Amino acid sequence: MDIRVNQRINANYYDEYLDQWIAFVSLKKRLQIRIAGFAILAGVIIYICKNEYLYIGYIISGIGVLLWYLFQKSNQNWITQQNREGLNGLQLEVTFQDTQIESNAIGILTENNKWDIIKKAIETEKGLFLILHTGEELYFQKTAFDTPNHISKIIDKVKAVNRK
Repeated sequence: MDIRVNQRINANYYDEYLDQWIAFVSLKKRLQIRIAGFAILAGVIIYICKNEYLYIGYIISGIGVLLWYLFQKSNQNWITQQNREGLNGLQLEVTFQDTQIESNAIGILTENNKWDIIKKAIETEKGLFLILHTGEELYFQKTAFDTPNHISKIIDKVKAVNRK
């Protein structure tokens, strides 16, 4: 196995990362936006019914709007933080080999470049998440891979290493 991944870090990468992270990794974020939508809808339905519990509709809708706002604000804060770290324009090069992972990035992959650092690999519709044992995540867009079957080879390797 010698899989090379060339990932360009830019604004589109961060937008896709966040979108895919919410959809495939973060249950809390998925629930937050669904609960917000449900609360807003429930509040509107109570308002339409115009019964003696009208104030409850306002409260529930207010909670829904607050949850939606917090969801949007945390997403914007995350993107702003990523842009401040100065990684825009970085060309991340990672090579997945049989026994190790090599990277040009300074950080977790250069400190421990063995496969057992990866806890889980999740394929999304637009890329691949590698969840590390430290809790950090690495995301690679599908366009960064030479062929689509490279993603499945990495997933298989992660599963094999974690079975030991």
